[in-house]
Amino acid sequence: MQRLVNKYRTKNFWILSKHPDFPEETKQYIPKMLAAMLIAKAPKLYGFHEINPKPPYVYDYFNVPGARTWSTWRPTSA
Repeated sequence: MQRLVNKYRTKNFWILSKHPDFPEETKQYIPKMLAAMLIAKAPKLYGFHEINPKPPYVYDYFNVPGARTWSTWRPTSA
């Protein structure tokens, strides 16, 4: 994605998704996620009534020492 953002000089999903080298799976995934978020915020508005939500997951945060961004990785010789 960063390569496409740099190439087309935009972070706008809708503009990027019109380019032929934009991944098809991403083109389909993002609108579905946005729709799910809208429905989750106002389920009754979209016909979902009697929803009994489960309690939120309990989780811990932790740091991974030595973590790097993908841009810092480079291939190693075999």
